[in-house]
Amino acid sequence: MSLKKSHPSKFGIPALFLAATAITAPAAAQESEKQFGGLYVGAETGLDRGKLSLESENRKLLSETGFYGGGLLGWRYQFDNNIVLGVEYSVGYSSVKQTRVTTVGDVPAIVSLKHGWHDNIVGNLGLALGQDRRSMIFGTIGTSITSSDNDDDAVLVLGGGFEQMISPRTSFRIRVTHLSDFDFLTINQSQLKVLAGVLFRF
Repeated sequence: MSLKKSHPSKFGIPALFLAATAITAPAAAQESEKQFGGLYVGAETGLDRGKLSLESENRKLLSETGFYGGGLLGWRYQFDNNIVLGVEYSVGYSSVKQTRVTTVGDVPAIVSLKHGWHDNIVGNLGLALGQDRRSMIFGTIGTSITSSDNDDDAVLVLGGGFEQMISPRTSFRIRVTHLSDFDFLTINQSQLKVLAGVLFRF
């Protein structure tokens, strides 16, 4: 009696490869759709409008629009449900600067508006959109320190924007931020920035 040697099927290895691919493909595809997670750096520029107003008299004291430019560093995490949560630090300079003589009540006063350097830290909450999740809308809340002639105060900053991936690691972003600060004379200093920037993800 002779025994025949059994040989593995020539289809065995390809079949195992296809099975492994079928199992890992959905997970890999899901990870590839997470476009906005990780560490990133960027630069942005745009318009900065500042205004000083006397709330007790409902009167604008002065206003000016200037240019802003700066850099940023941030980190984000994108969840499986496409919610994006992150924190961002930015620093930049604004050209807004104006001084004039006016009256506060019946008292002559010199008021000045100077934004100068900004030192901001904010949290971002976004939602990735689209079939390939390459677009995102987001909201911003945090604190902004504005070095001005009026004060160096940390004030609440609110905003939001839109971001679009233009390559696997690069995105284009547009955002709007607003802050408002009152001092002891009920002089309101407000700031509105409209910025466009480019971000690079590591």
